[in-house]
Amino acid sequence: MKHSARGLWVHVRLFVGLIALTIFVSATGIRAQARTFGGCLSTVTQSGSQTVNTWMGCVDPATSFTRANSFWRAFSMAEFGAGPTDEYAITSVDVGIFNANASGPAQPITVNLYTTANFPSGFPGSLTLIGTTSVQVADQAASVLNVPITATVPQGTSQVVLEVAVPDGTSAGNIFFMGANEGSQTGPSYVSAAFCGVNTPTTTAEAGFPTVRWVMNINGSCDAEHTISGRVSYAHNPLKPVPGTALNGNGVPAIFQATDLSGSYSLSGFGEGSYTITPAKPNVVSTASNGIFANDAALIARHIVGLTTLNATQQAAARVSGGTVLTTFDAGLIARWIVGISAGGNQTGQWKFTPVNRTYASIASDLTGQDYSALLMGDVSGDWTPPASRSLAPERSTLLWNTVAVSVPNLKILRRGTITIPVRLDNLMGKAVSSFQFDVEFDPNVISPETVAADLTGTMSDGLSLVSNSPRPGLLKVVVYGVSDVTGEGTYINLLFRSNGRGRTPIIISGFRLNDGTDKISVVNGSITVE
Repeated sequence: MKHSARGLWVHVRLFVGLIALTIFVSATGIRAQARTFGGCLSTVTQSGSQTVNTWMGCVDPATSFTRANSFWRAFSMAEFGAGPTDEYAITSVDVGIFNANASGPAQPITVNLYTTANFPSGFPGSLTLIGTTSVQVADQAASVLNVPITATVPQGTSQVVLEVAVPDGTSAGNIFFMGANEGSQTGPSYVSAAFCGVNTPTTTAEAGFPTVRWVMNINGSCDAEHTISGRVSYAHNPLKPVPGTALNGNGVPAIFQATDLSGSYSLSGFGEGSYTITPAKPNVVSTASNGIFANDAALIARHIVGLTTLNATQQAAARVSGGTVLTTFDAGLIARWIVGISAGGNQTGQWKFTPVNRTYASIASDLTGQDYSALLMGDVSGDWTPPASRSLAPERSTLLWNTVAVSVPNLKILRRGTITIPVRLDNLMGKAVSSFQFDVEFDPNVISPETVAADLTGTMSDGLSLVSNSPRPGLLKVVVYGVSDVTGEGTYINLLFRSNGRGRTPIIISGFRLNDGTDKISVVNGSITVE
């Protein structure tokens, strides 16, 4: 870290072992770096590697939120492979992202393209703007984001300058760290940030961070290019876009683009010959579930006995075992996935696309309407939501009479035998219960779950199905679902623990979801004192 007069320059580096969740993005988000089409390079880069593992920039020392930063690269037209009489049509840029984390739905950035002669001499008057676009960046890390932008570089241009401008994030509570690595580069990386006292683009080396090198690419062609465009939408509800879907073009050269927040894509830069376009999206993980809940398992169970009928799309999402016939085994696999129990062949959380891919013998004209339908395995109800429209937190009500009350007691027990902790549901307001799920947090130095950590015998849920798992010390995850609804207020499940020694631990219920998740929930936590 380096202090300026007011701000704070921060440099962060990811070490091996800390970026496992971004393997998909870094593995598929790399575009070919030196591919020739029509005499010009269709991707121009100064980066020897597209891996994102470091960052530096200006942050507010009081809040740690990002101050206004601009990140720059200047490309000579010789790097484009363009001759003195060539124009260059820019269609998109690639922007490395170390970390984007917004308090709101997304983090805004602006991409600007300029022509100039000797960057940064004469800044800013020497720059001529030829293209600009602003985009909302969904939360992500260690990724390479493709940003569509249209600009024409006139013949005889000396340099093209790419700027990624990040607004001040202190009032909005936003963080945007430009992606970089410590690999080789063929041109300098520049940064400017008025809050940290740098008003003119300055190389990262001059700023004191010589190994920070931005991942920034320009995509386009000297020749007229044909495009393949379309949209990826959610199978349950085609009005829902599926952003962040990778469209991988297998051909020479290989191409790649991810869908934007509207689910749209537009591929360009094709060479001669055939191409196969294949959509892909990282699996949803149970620790950050979106759309896969206990009520999905309950819907399967009810369908099997004829209490409800799932449509064809719902049944396709429900067959997580990979079988052709829907069974209770599929319901169980979804419940096990929610609590973090792995099972071979369980497809819960995987994305499937229709069609699986599209093959083109050649790209001789623009092709529009090349759409795909995306299905998240395990989301039977279809309540997955795109990142931009997802609520940041479950709705809470200050009116306790209008909420379902979940409670656990305060207990004092001796250091022997099984500790039974009843979990009550009250104020159901006549609602029937078909499923619920929740997490329990506790001090593992005081208590631990029994081998059978939960029981429904004699409770209001008696007869429903139960799955529980303790994926780490101090956490128990519970899912309950069934065929028939149960009604009434009282104890719905007993948690079973054993003591590890004297002491006191809070019993904290979190993430409680009842049925389809639309009910407001209030929780009264309890405690265990072992004497």
